[in-house]
Amino acid sequence: MEETLERSPQVSNVHSVRIVEPGQEAKGLSSRPFFLVTGLVLLLIGTALRVYHLGNRSLWYDEAATANASRGTWKYVLERTRQFSAPVVHPYILYLAEKVRCDAVAVRVPSVLASLLAVVVMLAMVRVKVSQNAALFSAAILAISASQIRYAQEVREYSLTVLCATILIFCLLKWEVSASRDDHPLLLYAALFIAPLIQYGLVVFAIAILSTIVLRLLLTRDTSFSPPKVLLALACLVAGTVLSFILTARYQFKPGGTQWYLAANYFDPKTTTLLQFLTANSKGLLGFSITGRVIDLCVLVAGIIFCVAQGLARKYDTITLLLFTSVPITMCAAVARVYPYGGIRQCIFLAPVLALFAGLAFADLLQRLKGSLQTAATVALMAIIVISLYRGVLKEWPYREIEDTQSVLRELAKGMTPSDQVWVNHDAVEAFEFYQPIKDPRFIYGKFHSDAKLYVPDLFGSIHPHSDRLWLVFSHLEQRSDRAEEQLIVESLRSEWDVHSVVAPTNTELYVADRKITSINNGGAHVTTGPKTKAIVTSRLVGHGTNRGTTL
Repeated sequence: MEETLERSPQVSNVHSVRIVEPGQEAKGLSSRPFFLVTGLVLLLIGTALRVYHLGNRSLWYDEAATANASRGTWKYVLERTRQFSAPVVHPYILYLAEKVRCDAVAVRVPSVLASLLAVVVMLAMVRVKVSQNAALFSAAILAISASQIRYAQEVREYSLTVLCATILIFCLLKWEVSASRDDHPLLLYAALFIAPLIQYGLVVFAIAILSTIVLRLLLTRDTSFSPPKVLLALACLVAGTVLSFILTARYQFKPGGTQWYLAANYFDPKTTTLLQFLTANSKGLLGFSITGRVIDLCVLVAGIIFCVAQGLARKYDTITLLLFTSVPITMCAAVARVYPYGGIRQCIFLAPVLALFAGLAFADLLQRLKGSLQTAATVALMAIIVISLYRGVLKEWPYREIEDTQSVLRELAKGMTPSDQVWVNHDAVEAFEFYQPIKDPRFIYGKFHSDAKLYVPDLFGSIHPHSDRLWLVFSHLEQRSDRAEEQLIVESLRSEWDVHSVVAPTNTELYVADRKITSINNGGAHVTTGPKTKAIVTSRLVGHGTNRGTTL
């Protein structure tokens, strides 16, 4: 190792686990044919896990809203995107995808491809002096983690975020091992510029990338990094951030406002101590990024040994520096209530650095073994990683329904008649508009009201006076307030309608309401009437023994 470092002074402060020595190519899983075969197998496993049931799960609210926003003109896409919480790159990719096809599979394919490309880029880390064992372990984590599979099947920007974060890491290492100080890291400049246009959290990660470069400059003079190029990289990040703010963020940002479901991911001194907050959310981040109890424990043990070894040698791997800048910066953002921190999709940009750090730690641990023992331990560890992650997939089951709109649509198709009306509550409108792009005049799409009591007059005002049957669709029923809103609307009908639930799949519910009828005697005829509806007259014809009905 010392001989190799002497020949390559520019990487003298790179930890030994990232240097691929000629003599080590055949050890562990590091022979080139074995690396290629194992990498291909991981890609095939990752592909199978991502395309499984790809179009079966219903698009939930966020997915449907994103897909619907990408229809129309470029100006329309931008205007609709400003109403959500995402930048513009992913919606415009969807815009192109929906020009080809417009169904659940088509709008999810970009996320699938981005997720698989992230695995490919992780395998390509061998081109920037990451050992083959480390690259394989890291790729396995990205390929089989439940969170990666779930967001690879979601019509959101999160898989694209993982891809961009992985590319940023690749560009960082490529610049570090560059043979020339004069070459500009053009790919890194481009990635830093586009990152804020993909996901706002990538701004945090990009700052960590630049902070890592600055730390490397402070720790050693013998590096390919140079202050002028760092300033140029910073300028690219600032330019991308400003553009993203002008296009979307200024319309979406609400000072002091946080979503209810992210309350636990912002530090609140009234509810917890700082230590409890950081401990609980760091544990959540690890479990979210690398799903599996056994592998989580292995990562913790190997990571501690890896960090201690670097501390004793006073040589710090760049990925270790990146991990210990990106995570604390995100923590600080959560403490300042600027950005959430924890095991949530908003922090998925940290998954690649966690995966690569784990891969490096495992490879470093195995490098201490000799001969056939190292090979056996490497194969055993890969098996543990794959099995533990797969068990995590079975436990988390990323294919489960979030809002089962398709079950509701099937029930409507079976039970509706041409004279029925369907009232779709505002939270279900996006999914119905996606699955039924041609609007059916029988469907009434409700609008959002901040005061739930306003839904009642809105509903009654939309019912046709001659309608005897009304279907009600509710979705996005995750909070108590959503359920309370649902019950308020349903109970308001009971005085004039017989209402009962037809089906209640995951976070959705379908009701049917039949208008109540009243009966009065009118001489020899029995007249049945209902409020604001037609009368049905039935007379008994004596001597014929039959009943005939006449509709007036």
